[in-house]
Amino acid sequence: MNELNSAPSPYSVLEDSRILSERPLFSVIVAVYAVEKYITSTLKSFARQDIDESKVEYIIVDDGSPDNAAQAAVKFAHKHRNVLVVQKPNGGVGQTRQLGLHLARGEWVTAVDPDDLLKSNYFSEAQRFLDADTDKKIAILSSRVLITDGTTGRFKDSHPLGAKFRRGNRVVSMLEEPSAIQMGATVFMQVDVLRKHKLTFDSRICPTFEDGNLVCRYLAHFENPLVGLLSTSHYYYRKRSDSSSLVQSSWLKPERYTVVPRLGYLPALRYAQERLGYTPDWLANIILYDLMWYFKEDEKMGSVVAAISSELKKEFMEQAHEIFTYISVEQVLRMPLNKPSWRLRESIIRGFNLDKAPARIFKWSTREDGTRNFSMLVAPGKHDIVIYSGGEPIEVIPEGVTNRLYFDEVLAVEYTLNLPDVPTAFFVDGIPCGPAKSLPAREKKGSQEYADNITTIIRAGQHVDGKLAKILERLRVIAGIQNRSVLAIAGIKGWEYLQRLWSRNDISSDESIRQQVSTFTSSGKSQKYEQAWLILDHADRADDNGEHLYRYILQHRSDINAYFLLERDSKDWERLEAEGFKLLEYGSIEAMAAAQNAEVVASSDAVEECIYPAPRRIFGNPDYKFVFLQHGITKDDISRWLNGKKIDLVVAATEAEYRAFTWIESPYEYKSSQVCLAGFPRYDNLYHLVCSRTIKNESVKNILIMPTWRQDLKTELSECTSTAEEVAVIQDSSFYKNWWAVLNNATIQQGIADGKIRVQMMTHPSFGNILEHLPQPHGIEFLSPSKVAFQPLMNEADLFLTDYSSLAFDCAFMGTPVAYFQFDRDRVLSGAHTYRKGYFDYFEQGLGPVLLEEEDAAQWVMQSVEGGCVMDDEYAQRRLQTFKYLDGNNSERVVQAIEKLVSGTVFNNVADEQIRAEIKL
Repeated sequence: MNELNSAPSPYSVLEDSRILSERPLFSVIVAVYAVEKYITSTLKSFARQDIDESKVEYIIVDDGSPDNAAQAAVKFAHKHRNVLVVQKPNGGVGQTRQLGLHLARGEWVTAVDPDDLLKSNYFSEAQRFLDADTDKKIAILSSRVLITDGTTGRFKDSHPLGAKFRRGNRVVSMLEEPSAIQMGATVFMQVDVLRKHKLTFDSRICPTFEDGNLVCRYLAHFENPLVGLLSTSHYYYRKRSDSSSLVQSSWLKPERYTVVPRLGYLPALRYAQERLGYTPDWLANIILYDLMWYFKEDEKMGSVVAAISSELKKEFMEQAHEIFTYISVEQVLRMPLNKPSWRLRESIIRGFNLDKAPARIFKWSTREDGTRNFSMLVAPGKHDIVIYSGGEPIEVIPEGVTNRLYFDEVLAVEYTLNLPDVPTAFFVDGIPCGPAKSLPAREKKGSQEYADNITTIIRAGQHVDGKLAKILERLRVIAGIQNRSVLAIAGIKGWEYLQRLWSRNDISSDESIRQQVSTFTSSGKSQKYEQAWLILDHADRADDNGEHLYRYILQHRSDINAYFLLERDSKDWERLEAEGFKLLEYGSIEAMAAAQNAEVVASSDAVEECIYPAPRRIFGNPDYKFVFLQHGITKDDISRWLNGKKIDLVVAATEAEYRAFTWIESPYEYKSSQVCLAGFPRYDNLYHLVCSRTIKNESVKNILIMPTWRQDLKTELSECTSTAEEVAVIQDSSFYKNWWAVLNNATIQQGIADGKIRVQMMTHPSFGNILEHLPQPHGIEFLSPSKVAFQPLMNEADLFLTDYSSLAFDCAFMGTPVAYFQFDRDRVLSGAHTYRKGYFDYFEQGLGPVLLEEEDAAQWVMQSVEGGCVMDDEYAQRRLQTFKYLDGNNSERVVQAIEKLVSGTVFNNVADEQIRAEIKL
């Protein structure tokens, strides 16, 4: 139901202080639900408005709030003569605003959320625009949204739709400037137009875009809609620190992926098609702006989109395909707001068939050898691809193949090609394909003369706030957000100002670091680091691939000028120093100067701190090559985390991993030359540990248990304010219940009592000190990863039990039987946790059995012990098929790969020949 004249929701009037004999200029709808701690500040900002009270009416609709928000509104109404407060059963924000619109008496209607604030001239500036519009041609007014921190009250002009206001107050044609869109609460619409065409909020649309849908349908009734851009009417949008606002929390709701596209976007597009016969650019921009947030959210590594069901993803993508039937390739290419990355834009154009050519081809820069790089994007599936170079057909083997995957659907397959720099022709499925078209020019569709005249009048009468007025406004916003007095805030800010004055001669920390590094370098002390290799695991710890690679270089390649980076207070510093490692203190001026001169930086992690030991915010992008040694074998899809990082070379340990990084159906952007199948340096030591093992005569078997953490636990624990709350969260979790059930299992406990097994459980660092407050199962030794060395621990283990840890590969490499206790696999593998499914299948490729029940895990342990802790033949064979190298020479191969990277040549991956034959075009 979306007709304005339909019966409104039942409601009761709590207070009506309005003067009903005059029609106000503005009606302001305030939809209220559970905002008791915020609404008072919003109401105070209403009270500060400098427009005559008769010009504005506030319609406050309480949507069955469980708190006292409505009582606060009633108190406000008692003090003012322009307030209506009504109450209705809970029905959602769309239904609430629908009722507010039904009750509106003003000429124009807008909405304000009950946790936001308004500048004191918010409505008087809107009135100035309307007074200047003598011909009544303005279709819509749009005020300026400033993002306001929900804790500090500091605001900034960072809203993605804020650029249009930076040219000041003005009136523009939306045909001439289709980027001048707005679709939220800050829009003013004409009430008479809404009533004439029976338009209102569609109460079915939730959790967002109920207002955007109405704005789209409303604007479709104007052939050339003029928008008044109220640059000086400030709307302070409170961004809550607890992410509890409707917009912030909406990604968790299934309706965001079903209802919003089905009832929000599609009806708006159909309505415009019926009214206008086409999709105007301004409408395409509104839909694309909102739609891009979905795809960008899916591009994030830890996105909640990963956790939604495959059915939801499928339904969303089905609707997305229909949405793009109303939008042209030109509109996507021109998209001015919330612009997608090149890869996302091209995936959309290809995946939604906006470009009818069978391929989109891009010609990039030339290489030093005179060849040229190309990208070719095609739809998924088999294609007949023929490439002519210099008039002759050539055989082409792509350097990489990347699946562009969104919401579990491959929108495009991108081939990375390196071809001779001569005239080149592409034929895909028999159709010639040239380079993708550049951005087309937009036709002029309407006159701006009237809008320009209004702009001139508005600017001529505009009041410009002085410095004192701006300071006072900032103080008012901070006071409103923090629910304190302006005087108290002024005192705090005054003290902060004095402190800044006392320290005004201090240069910034970044500038100080930059100067110190420059001084160190100019002194000549950094010369010894020219063309150096800087190797690290993490800033605060070693004991991973970085340490083992450096040890090989130290012992076998004295010709390489290598240093190991580590924080001086790390538990590993003294150990490595005693071994003769040339240590550089991570974070020191000398280490940063070394990074400025280095030829290579290699790390087992790819976080910012490891890629840039000299922070790029201070020194910019470096010239060295970065080598990602990896922390563990990549079995899950972490492409959203890795793609886009400055990684020149990735070290892989298994052929399946290598293929996943580089070739068929890969979500990664790496070329084959950027991945070396060399094996992990730390596996060399595992190999030597196995070779030096003596036959164990001990009757007691060591059982090493190492679960991974859970994203939902991390989130819940972050919201706890006491240890008692943390303990309650842990004990209520399926993680605790299932793993503690294994530890307390009667079979396990009997094995401990009989002296058959010794059980050690490696706890995740996120446990912190919570562990000591939890019940301790008898005979279980809990280990902290910060206090033990992993490899000796794994070498001593006779069995390894985990759920999803990649250390299962390490143990299996050593021949140790492993098993996966995956009590929550359906939830985790569907996207909960930080997991996105990759190429690895635990049943088909796992190095041990998958166990679903606590009793299964306990039985596996004891049956394996009775069998002598020997890997079953099935998994022993998988072990041989999984690891490309079992020879202890991984470090040597990694060094060779890095040397080839530096010299500009390519490491010979032994798997390439077979793979190249499979993907030859």
